[in-house]
Amino acid sequence: MAPAEASSDAATIAFSVSDGVALSTALAQHVARDQGIRMLVIKGPISADLGLRTRRYSTDVDIIVEPTRAKDFIEALAVYGWTPRPWPDFPKLLEQHSRTLIHESWPNDIDVHHYWPGFLGNPQSAFDRLWLHRIQVNVAGHPIDTPDIAGSALVLALHSLREEGQVSDDSRQMTEYTELVEALKRMQGTDSEYIAGARTTASLSEQILQDAVGTDSTQTARRFLIDLGHDVPLVPNSAASEPLRLWRLNAKAEHAMTGWMLKLQRAPLLEKPGIAARAFFPARADLEAIDPDLRNGAISLRQAWWRRVSRGLHGIVQARRDLRAFDER
Repeated sequence: MAPAEASSDAATIAFSVSDGVALSTALAQHVARDQGIRMLVIKGPISADLGLRTRRYSTDVDIIVEPTRAKDFIEALAVYGWTPRPWPDFPKLLEQHSRTLIHESWPNDIDVHHYWPGFLGNPQSAFDRLWLHRIQVNVAGHPIDTPDIAGSALVLALHSLREEGQVSDDSRQMTEYTELVEALKRMQGTDSEYIAGARTTASLSEQILQDAVGTDSTQTARRFLIDLGHDVPLVPNSAASEPLRLWRLNAKAEHAMTGWMLKLQRAPLLEKPGIAARAFFPARADLEAIDPDLRNGAISLRQAWWRRVSRGLHGIVQARRDLRAFDER
């Protein structure tokens, strides 16, 4: 699977999104092994293989790479034509955790994560924990490294809970969460080929708790752990770390304006006007990356700006309310 083989002729081959997901999973694993980079594939079709959710349509491949090698991995995939999708560095409540790679001849994306949101511990230590309990599954005829059932379940739960306060109980995120909890309860006490040999306990719920402790995610995954039968005392905001408080703020913040308002609130006085101006009137390239109507020429830059202003003004009240709750100790 040399880069030369994925050149001009490959651009003429059309395949489905599901085939693209499977083949790019195998390609990513091949590149990682070739470069000596530790990489784990998460979510997607593999979650269905592990019995953690029903099989559903996936349009991308999610990967966690050891933090110190994420840049190397992205550069290695660039040899095969995969490049980062342009995306503005707008302020967010949670630290930027991934880059999305795209390819003009492939129908899917590859999301490369250097840490997983909700793991509040050291990113390298959290990755090492998942890596210790990895297993292999077969995708497109290739052995693929992935966290075992417990590690994969924790990753999926954190993904669903990251914005739980913003979505309804019948949303896809929370439907998947409910499905995950029910699947794990059915698995309790049963044997599975998808449990890593390095595990020291046979109890699946205990394995998940151990991973949560090892990745410092007992508070971010608190609802999940309680649903599995564990007693996890709540750490109040008055004693919570900054990353945990930001997680809680992100979980319920209903508008992207909250990130801008927090940045504005914490910025030096002389920088505030520039931040406010960029929030409402970003550069064309930044706005094209997030606004398909502008990117496709359906609206002008001026129209895109004023539409953004309208949305932003509507979000200010809620953002200020969220930040007041965030500041309370």
